[in-house]
Amino acid sequence: RGDTSLITAALFAEAGAKYGNAEWTKIGRNLAEAAFLRDIQDPRGYFRWYANGTCAYFSDCSRCARACLGLSRATGEARYREAAYRFAELVMVKTEGEHLIFGGHSADVDLRTEQPTWGEAAYQDNPCLYGDMIAFLCATGEKRYVKRAGEITDRNMAKFPDVKPFGFSDNFTYSRCLVMLAAAQSATGRDYSDKINFILDFMSKLVTPCGAIAERPLRLAACHTEGGVAMGDGSDRIADILYCNSQVLSATTQMLKMAAERRCVVDMEKVRALNAGLRRFFLDAQIASDDLRLDGGWMRAFDTACGEWYGLNRDMDWGAYCIMGGWVMGYVPMALMESDGAK
Repeated sequence: RGDTSLITAALFAEAGAKYGNAEWTKIGRNLAEAAFLRDIQDPRGYFRWYANGTCAYFSDCSRCARACLGLSRATGEARYREAAYRFAELVMVKTEGEHLIFGGHSADVDLRTEQPTWGEAAYQDNPCLYGDMIAFLCATGEKRYVKRAGEITDRNMAKFPDVKPFGFSDNFTYSRCLVMLAAAQSATGRDYSDKINFILDFMSKLVTPCGAIAERPLRLAACHTEGGVAMGDGSDRIADILYCNSQVLSATTQMLKMAAERRCVVDMEKVRALNAGLRRFFLDAQIASDDLRLDGGWMRAFDTACGEWYGLNRDMDWGAYCIMGGWVMGYVPMALMESDGAK
């Protein structure tokens, strides 16, 4: 997978640069090179979902591109930044005019035809599909990309908090939405404080004694195998690390670094409280094992009532994949690394 490979590569490269470990930086560069040698980026700018694959997910592409920015910063190599900007230009073309929110299902494109593979005619306005894209565009610091990020965010937030469910709980939707709003608030000059505070309040009410955010009931009756971690009614107090807690950790970490003039009336006390609780939780929930394939990792979820790692037995793929790929193994340590030394 492009995003997991490149996020992990960026983690190694950036950790190597931060802590003066040349071997880590070398590992990061090697991981990135392995992905690009397998043509992980399509000539048009898309990042393939997996090597030699025929589909691309815009949210996943955005994670790839943001990782490339980190790789370029850590290694000083412009080609990674150029790869990121190639995707940024593709986004600019695909979001021109009335297409600020993509027609059809924006997250699934057949690279052979460049058509949405889900065949939906309506606009897909669920903010979970745009959080990573906005975070990437804002991370470039380029005025035209940041301007477009603000325009997309405004359009996407038009009906907030009444957004379409996307197969999971509200935690899933609002955590990715918080990633989008944190980036847009920091970079665009717009004020999304009311919407940010709505999500902060929502998440704060779900915090458990260990600092983790527990799942709300699922919004859709029929969920496929990549479902939410809760049993359905939220009574099991399971914390979804993949689709909620890691995202909120990343978003609140960014907001803590936000310039004072950009904070407006964001409830920074709730930002600090959520972030501190999540940092404590992730350090406590990190797996300690004699098996080096597991040691240092995080499972898909955590049982806050029993204090146990939870690989999610009814979710056939993601329990183990969180260990193997960059989704959690990249985002969480990156956020912890950014807040290293914070009080």
